[in-house]
Formats: sequence, C-alpha cells, structure tokens
Amino acid sequence: MSPAGAARPSESGGTGADSPARPATGDVVAAAREAYQPPAPGSGLASVLPGALRALGVEDLPEGVAAPVWSVDPTRRVVVVLADGLGAQQLARRSGHARTLRDLATPEGAEGFGCGFPSTTATSLTSLGTGLPPGGHGIVGWQTSYRGRLFSHLAWKDGPDPHTYQPVPTLLQHAARRDVSMTTVSQQAFSGSGLTRASLRGGGYVGAGTHDERTSGVLQSLMQAGRRGRALVYAYWDEIDKAGHVYGPDSLEWGEAVEVFDTWVAGLLARLPAETTLLVTADHGMIEAPFDQRRDLALDPVLDEGVELLAGEPRAPQAWCRPGAVDDVVATWREELGEEAIVLTREEAVEAGWFGAVREATTRASARSSSPCSARPPCSTRACCDPRCCGCAASTARSPGPRRPSRCWSPRPEPRPTERREWLATTPPGVANGCHSPDRASRMVGRRHTGNPSRRSVGGP
Repeated sequence: MSPAGAARPSESGGTGADSPARPATGDVVAAAREAYQPPAPGSGLASVLPGALRALGVEDLPEGVAAPVWSVDPTRRVVVVLADGLGAQQLARRSGHARTLRDLATPEGAEGFGCGFPSTTATSLTSLGTGLPPGGHGIVGWQTSYRGRLFSHLAWKDGPDPHTYQPVPTLLQHAARRDVSMTTVSQQAFSGSGLTRASLRGGGYVGAGTHDERTSGVLQSLMQAGRRGRALVYAYWDEIDKAGHVYGPDSLEWGEAVEVFDTWVAGLLARLPAETTLLVTADHGMIEAPFDQRRDLALDPVLDEGVELLAGEPRAPQAWCRPGAVDDVVATWREELGEEAIVLTREEAVEAGWFGAVREATTRASARSSSPCSARPPCSTRACCDPRCCGCAASTARSPGPRRPSRCWSPRPEPRPTERREWLATTPPGVANGCHSPDRASRMVGRRHTGNPSRRSVGGP
C-alpha cells in the first residue's frame, strides 16, 4: 500500500514536510478488510468443539460462542485430532502421502475452513479451546510484551497466571459440566503448561509421547464415558509442524511426517468403537520463506527507529513503539515497505475486523488482545538462520496469491523498558514467502463411512 492522504502533523504541531504522509484511517481500514476477512461466526477452527458438542447432544454453548453452521450426525463419542501445521494447500500438493486423510469427506457447511488471525499455534489453540475468535480471548500472537519484556505464549516462562491472563472458560470445562467425559491426549510436557491452562484447561489429561501411547490414550479415554455415556477426546499431534519448521513444508521430511500421521489415523479408525466420530483438523498451514528474502529489524536503522520491542511473530510483527513515536513509526514503515506490507495501528486492525469480535474488557485490560498483527506477511526471525527453517503457518479461508518477495523483521536482543508502549503491525497484501503465512484451510472436518456401518469417521486433510 502506497502512502496517501494529507501530510501528518509533527509532534510540535507543524506539518512535518520531510516526513512520509500517513494515509487516512478510513482508506487503510478499507484496504485491510479487502486483504483479509476472518472466518464467519460458527465456522472455522473455533467451531470445531461446538460442532463436536452438538453431535454429543449438548446444544447450549457459553456466552459469545456461536453455534456451528455445519453438523455431523448425533453420536455418543467424538475424537478431535489436531495436526499442528497441516494446511490444505500443502496437503493438496502432497496428497500422495495421505491416503486416509484425502478420503475423508467434508460435511456441508464446513468447506473452506479457516483459522483466525494471526494463523499461529498459540492463537489457534486458544480459539479451539474457547470457541472464540482471537479478539474474544485476547491471545493474538506467538509473542507479546509483558512487563516490558518479550513474552512467549508457547514457552510461558515467568509469565502471568494463565487463568487471569485468559479468563474465558473453555469448552472443555463446559463439556465436563454437561456430563461429557472430557480428556486431552498430548505430550506429557504440555500437561500443566501455561498455554494449556490458558487455552485448553478442563477435563482429564493423558500424557502420551509415542504413537502407540496416543492411540491407547484415545481408546481408553473413550471408554471412560460419563453417566450419560458421552465422551469427547482431544488429541494433539505436533510432528508435522516440527518437520515443516526444521526442513521446510516442501521437503521430503515433511511428506514423511504426513505419511506417519496418516498411518496413525488409519490405525486409530480401525480400532475406534461403534458410535464414534473422528474430527481431524489443523491450527494452520505452512509456506516457504526463502533465506535471501528476509529483513532483520535489528540491522535496519530505518525501520528500527522509534521501535521499543518487536513482538508478534516473524510473519506478523507487532511493533511496540516508544512513547509518542507511533505516528512516526507508522509513516516510516508505510513509506519504506510500500506495497509489500499493510501497516496498521492496533485500532485500525480491530476496526478492520481482523481479530473478529473483540471483547471490550479484553481491549481495556491489555494491548495484547486488541493489537494488530499481519494477515499475510512473509518473513522469518534472526534466530532462524538456517534457510531450511522456513515453516509458515496458515489456515485461513482465503487462498494465497502468487508468491512475491518477502521481508523479515525480528525483535531487538534486549528491549529497553519503558512506562508506556504503543504498537502496530504489518502485512503484505498478497501472500508471499513467509513464516506462518495464511493458506486456505484444509478440509478440517469431513465424514466417511467405514466398514462398520455404526462407525463414523470425520476428518480432513
């Protein structure tokens, strides 16, 4: 987007003739809306657990959670499997690695499934767990600024109390209150982690490291149905995402990781008890981020000027600005990045609807919940020095356009503390080569009949 509009007044009250002009907010918001639209209420990743609960006979949902626009047949047991990093376009290109997944159908109304913005694990898992868009739960990125330092939602090191930080009750808790036996099957290391307690708290937890342990954990949990005989199991699979980040989503290793997952799903389907529905989904997808097309903020004095801390994530940077510097940073970034990025203030991103409905309490309480990110920026961090480390997450309702040159931003090593911070973020208007860049969502839910007429499997690539 090229800078446009009247000249921006300087802090001293003048026009600031030597500074880039800042576009009118209305034009910027309109362009942002055209560039990206989040999943509609009742669709996308946030609707997976509401759809599972409805199949189990739970019709009431917590306040603010939209009823799903798709459905599967009523059943007694549901298994939701989330494969981290398994995007639709990747799977379509490499469908030969997924004989089981490619045969799973999509129920009417679930076509074009997408996750929210930004398309990153911390945000997506919280939408899955709460049934809310990012603006509703407030975790809008991999990293944020917490007490003047960079804070990772995944690591949650020295972080806030998860229940206070993300106070919205989860759908896992809601299921347990509706006499549905709720169990999470995942790596033992994630049990009790900050992100788990913030996003997916509720029900039991089975630590399972090996593939066989995950299968056993799912099957045993299904047998522990509540007094009404209903069970919901959530299983997390992280190996595909790891392969994409280490070797790249177009690598042989990524295809092998998909084959392993596909084989595991086939084995699980063969052992599921009658009256069981399987839902297979993903939190995002991936595209390549060429090493020679990255821009490092720490080495760029032009983009670095006025920036106190760079949070968010490589492809969706969130620039926390020094007091009084936000207008200058916005103007500079818009001029410097031109059409390669959409630069928005927090308020503009919220108005454009990138985060879906934003809770007022969340907006007031913390900048993290109403801050803008980028919808499709290409990049990778300084720490990602290996050109193979180019996994990019995506799972949005919009297909990417032609690849284009990308730029990269990364946080300064030791951000200086400040009493007040404002921040903005950027996104290229077209999908480019970047880490965690949006992609059309996979068929996140689907349906097919197995040899046993009473056994239903729902899943998607």
